[in-house]
Amino acid sequence: MDVTLAALRALVATAVPEGLHLEFKRKQDPFLPGLSRDDSRAIAEAVAAFANSDGGVLILGVRSERRDGADVAAELIPMAQVGRLAGEVRAVAELNVSPQVRGLDVVEIGLDDGSSNGFIVLSVPASDVRPHMSTARGVHRYYRRSFTGSEIMTPGEVRDQ
Repeated sequence: MDVTLAALRALVATAVPEGLHLEFKRKQDPFLPGLSRDDSRAIAEAVAAFANSDGGVLILGVRSERRDGADVAAELIPMAQVGRLAGEVRAVAELNVSPQVRGLDVVEIGLDDGSSNGFIVLSVPASDVRPHMSTARGVHRYYRRSFTGSEIMTPGEVRDQ
C-alpha cells in the first residue's frame, strides 16, 4: 500500500470513516518509545480480525472520534522514534497472532520536519490459513472484522473458518 503523509492528512481533513478494511489507532503514549501492553493487544486484535476477514489496513498515529454513528479520522498524532517502533509493530503482529499471518506489510511514514516522529501503516492480507487467534498477553481470542470494528468470533464462526 502506498500511503504518504499527504494522504494521511487528507484522511483527517475529509474525516474518512473506519470500516471493513480500515482502522485507526493511536498509541497509548505517543511521546514514549515502545509499545505498551494495551498497544500490543490492540495491534494483535486488529491483525487477527483483518486476516480472518477480507484483509485491511491499520494506521497507527490517528485519533478517531464518533461522528454520525461512525468512527472517523479526527487528528494525526505522530509517534516518537517511528523507525524503531515499526520493528516492534512487526514483531507484535508476527508473534502475537497464531498462526502467523503471512504477507504483512509495515510501512513507516515520517514527518517532513526532519524529526524521527511519524506514523505506521500496517497492511494485513486476507489469510488462507484461518482462523487466526490474537495471543497477546491476557487475550487469546479469535476476532473478525465488521463495518463497526473488530468483534469476537462466535464458536460457530471459528469452526466455519
